[in-house]
Amino acid sequence: GGINNWLVSPYGPGKSRPVTLSTSTIFPGGFSHTITMAGVAVSTEQLQPLLAMPDISVSIDTTAVTVSCPKCKLADIISALPTSLVDSVRITAHTLPPIPHTGAGQIIILDTSLTLSQALAITKKHLAMEHIRLAIANGICMDTPVRSIAVCAGSGGSVLAGVKADLIITGEMSHHEVLDFVHAGVSVILADHSNTERGYLRVAKEKLEHLLGPEVNIIVSQVDRDPLQIV
Repeated sequence: GGINNWLVSPYGPGKSRPVTLSTSTIFPGGFSHTITMAGVAVSTEQLQPLLAMPDISVSIDTTAVTVSCPKCKLADIISALPTSLVDSVRITAHTLPPIPHTGAGQIIILDTSLTLSQALAITKKHLAMEHIRLAIANGICMDTPVRSIAVCAGSGGSVLAGVKADLIITGEMSHHEVLDFVHAGVSVILADHSNTERGYLRVAKEKLEHLLGPEVNIIVSQVDRDPLQIV
């Protein structure tokens, strides 16, 4: 897993998923559009210019003609159609498919609830921080159960905006973003930007050592720290 999997890992077993899924950069089969012509009688002979075109897929039945194609072929396909079919053309643009289990942030539904106090203590230990900033949601206390936690390493304001969870954990977000969560019943832990990332360097080091072998010496800084300190 990546950095957000690491960030959400200490709170216990549960079902986790990305807050927002990443999307593929390519369309299945390379076809970004579908052209449909329905309810118009047409013969195979009339479609010969269309059927001879490369890099498209044509499906013909008794009631419709369907063409799957990349965007660059749309004009050529329309030009190849019989005039009688042009008025019945319907063009549908596809959306890029999501990539399963891949995306920004992580949200976990815990098998066993924690109290807000317990979640805070786990966060401090996981991030090796003695002090941490906490905004308690309206109507919530330190003994309130926490069943769902959403995290985003670094700056999570935009990734986590509007997410439904009992607790948000990230490095930083704006004052008004914190207020929005608090008024929506979501508590917020802000650990400062790099504090939510630095611990993952140990995991990254192990992964790189496994990939590169012992001949490569990977060093993690022992003096690096977040520029913001609570004093």
